[in-house]
Amino acid sequence: INKYNKSNIDSDSLMVLGTGPSLSKTMTKLTQCSNKYKFMAVNNFPLSEHFFIIRPSYLCLIDSMYWVNINKLELSVSKKVGNVFKKLNDVDWEMTLFVPVEAKNILFKRIKNRNITVEFIRCPRYDFDSVTVAAWSLSLGVLPPRVNVVITAIYLSVILGYKNIKVVGVDMNRIKNLEVDQESNSTGFRIDYFYNDKEKPFYFQHKLKGRQGLPVHIRLMRESSTFKWFALVNSYSKNRGVNLCNASEYSFIDSIDRCEL
Repeated sequence: INKYNKSNIDSDSLMVLGTGPSLSKTMTKLTQCSNKYKFMAVNNFPLSEHFFIIRPSYLCLIDSMYWVNINKLELSVSKKVGNVFKKLNDVDWEMTLFVPVEAKNILFKRIKNRNITVEFIRCPRYDFDSVTVAAWSLSLGVLPPRVNVVITAIYLSVILGYKNIKVVGVDMNRIKNLEVDQESNSTGFRIDYFYNDKEKPFYFQHKLKGRQGLPVHIRLMRESSTFKWFALVNSYSKNRGVNLCNASEYSFIDSIDRCEL
């Protein structure tokens, strides 16, 4: 990442595109301001028809579903992962893909596209209980742990040198859709994304086959950790003189200033 610096960037402004359902309400606006912003997409954004219209300069993938054995994934998950790589191999513009080093072996087998530059990043495999230690780690150049891809994308955007960063489509309200099976006690979320807004939200327990959903207390701890890191990257951005704001139509994130798209 260090090879990127301000001289390589022709714009101060970047938009981080989450995949929450609210993003579908802002797609028209996004296409209208595509000449003013660079775009950093995340996760399954390539599944959207807008991927080839927005033509993001960056894509960030940090979920292990993108590099584990695809046969170990639930069918609904493996289909999406396979389609993501299919779309990436059709990219006809220059794009940088950020993925953890754990994905190194599999990524070069799945991506055969000279238009894509792959940058491998090192994310801690653990969270920091201490907020002070977590903030200190960011200041030392340690990436956030893999708690949420938008958090990683924001941090990378700051490192890349962008001074005006907006996040959109970051609803972060899935906690409202947490369910517990009243017989098996297995937990899951009813999740919706902007790219399948015409479908019913699918019920998601675990990405791997044969696994039960995580216990409620672990689910809630992970949600809490995510919101903590949103607050931390917000403080980190401000300390670096970056104007970071949340332009999502709807969002649970209360630590990042709101703004209009």
